Amino acid sequence: MSSHHKPFEVKIQKLLQRAEMFRTIGSIPREGVYYGLIATIFMEHAKYIEAIEYFWKSIDLLDKYKPDLVACSYSNLAFCYEKIGEESTSEDCKEKAAELFSKSADHFINQNQLSLAAFCMEGYAKNLLKGDKIKKEKALEAAIEYHMERADELISENRFNVAADELEAAAKCFMILGKEYIANELYKKASREREKRADFSVLEGKFLLAALTYEKIAKRYEIIEDISNASKNYKLAGKYYITAADVELQNRNLDLGAKYYSKASNCYFNAGEINKANELAEKVGKILVQISEVFKQENLERNLK
Repeated sequence: MSSHHKPFEVKIQKLLQRAEMFRTIGSIPREGVYYGLIATIFMEHAKYIEAIEYFWKSIDLLDKYKPDLVACSYSNLAFCYEKIGEESTSEDCKEKAAELFSKSADHFINQNQLSLAAFCMEGYAKNLLKGDKIKKEKALEAAIEYHMERADELISENRFNVAADELEAAAKCFMILGKEYIANELYKKASREREKRADFSVLEGKFLLAALTYEKIAKRYEIIEDISNASKNYKLAGKYYITAADVELQNRNLDLGAKYYSKASNCYFNAGEINKANELAEKVGKILVQISEVFKQENLERNLK
């Protein structure tokens, strides 16, 4: 690699160093995991030949330890081989991925690890060949069942955000099955669970976390075209971004104050409250002027020393 590294190349170098460290101390599974991470980064940057090399390295090291991760690597190999035009090898990798995902799902079901079982069933469905439509549908239905059961457990434990993740995962499976109405209802249910978490964050005085959660909820409602609930949650996000900004300004953190006012402005704009958005944008401008003045004063003081 050249001396002028791209960000992803720097990240790969760091991961290679970690992999080498685990190789040195004889931690084979961890070394294999890091090779898998390296391969994934190469794949995400369309470096398919390099990705293939490191996915195989990861498989060689993890084969006896983590069949679910090996299944992921085979699935990614199928994608990479398809991208470079090796269709036959791609199909072979898909078959191997499907086999390992199925075995891993059985293992996680026996361990009552429903989230992982659902993930493996989704991987199994994804890697089935085109003629296996019925098997694919049954696998996705099983994944939905596991996601929903786990979501119910999490809701009973008041773990609202994680429960929402499970509900959204189930919704994605319904989307693949072409059941958009049911998927949208699950997305709404997931958003209601996130609202509970956001409400708790407000009670705990965690205003930034509340703002981030309400904004995430608003974006989800936008996707399913529920404009009324999207607007409501954007306003709540804006409200608590302002509170978070005020706290930072009281502590003389001008940059964070400006950042959160800017986020509040964007939220109110998305909610259709243009005047409020413009008012907050003006506040951001004034704070930026303050920051500039402070910076000039600090430079002047340094030059006088």
